[in-house]
Amino acid sequence: MCDELDEAPSPDKFDKFREGWECISNSSSQLLKDKLKPRIAFTGHTHHGCRTNHEEGFMEWTVSSFSWRNKNNPAFLLARFSESSVEVSKCFMPEEDTVYLVYMLAGALLVLFFVKLKK
Repeated sequence: MCDELDEAPSPDKFDKFREGWECISNSSSQLLKDKLKPRIAFTGHTHHGCRTNHEEGFMEWTVSSFSWRNKNNPAFLLARFSESSVEVSKCFMPEEDTVYLVYMLAGALLVLFFVKLKK
């Protein structure tokens, strides 16, 4: 249940991952939480990002795919750790369409510049 800019689209948002295939089993997750007692967890290898507050009192950040092949707005996380806290910021790359548009405009401007330069 995410409310992020890079969250899964509505139909996919409510599908559960298949244990042992798309995620580890629930019992393995619970064992890790019980034994490690994490303050924060980072997960990845998914196409969509998410931030989850767990009942055990820690935050889990799921990092979305960092590839335009999988997502039009890839993101990455920056984390700063100190003894008493963890600060996490999500940084988005430009959308692929925007990058193509900038390349086309720059190419057109270069062509115009060289045409004008020859005259």
